[in-house]
Amino acid sequence: MKARGTPKGRSVDPRALQEIATLLGAAARRRDLLIEHLHRIQDSYGHITAARLAAIVHRMLHKDPEKRYAAMEAVARDVDIPISVDTYKPRIARKAIRAGAVIVNDVRGLRDPEMVRVVANSGAGAVIMHMKGEPATMQENPHYDDVVAEVKAFLAERLGEAVSHGVAMESTVVDPGFGFGKAPRHNTTLLHSLREIRAIGRPVLAGASRKSFLASVHPTKDGEGPEASLAAAAIGVQNGADILRVHDVAKTVQFVRTLDTSMPTQQ
Repeated sequence: MKARGTPKGRSVDPRALQEIATLLGAAARRRDLLIEHLHRIQDSYGHITAARLAAIVHRMLHKDPEKRYAAMEAVARDVDIPISVDTYKPRIARKAIRAGAVIVNDVRGLRDPEMVRVVANSGAGAVIMHMKGEPATMQENPHYDDVVAEVKAFLAERLGEAVSHGVAMESTVVDPGFGFGKAPRHNTTLLHSLREIRAIGRPVLAGASRKSFLASVHPTKDGEGPEASLAAAAIGVQNGADILRVHDVAKTVQFVRTLDTSMPTQQ
């Protein structure tokens, strides 16, 4: 994904990260872990680290409205990693971009024309995600005749529409939307079919970490065990995922690196 970058050559400022951790009500040990992870992972698998920051920013957006954007500005200023904001609301996306976010992750797939304008006018990157239905009802017996074909068609249509209204093609990523209006069988089918989604011509983001559908194949805490998420990461990488959105950053980076060294090169 090509998006407006953050300043290069800056080191991580622990004070900025501590401010973020304080806003999140994190304990001292959590702050230390966050700082350690960012230092250690900053120069490798940047997309995974960006996903970690995306989760932080997402939680910030539910905190004090005056402090959240100031904290985001601190991250953008002091961390050499692109910041992603999870929102389908153009107003929040616009404010987050002004505060330093460079990627908008929209679970509604840029269906709102105003969100398309926000992304196009700012030059931000966009993650275009598939979601069937609405969040409150999307898991009520979702049905597909062909889940891969239907998800692929939706993403291709939304991508084309966004590009036709000024969003830069090279700044987009597509996400099949694991857990968003899909039964467990739909999720597992998509996880094994990412190359077909990738045929749209854009990188594919796989966000299966800790999703409840993993419990159907690994019944540990409703799929939240690290083994299930690592297995999903492996399946995703082996089937064409370009970007992983994960919770346990350090373990996943180590795991994927090991996987990469043992996998034959694929086109």
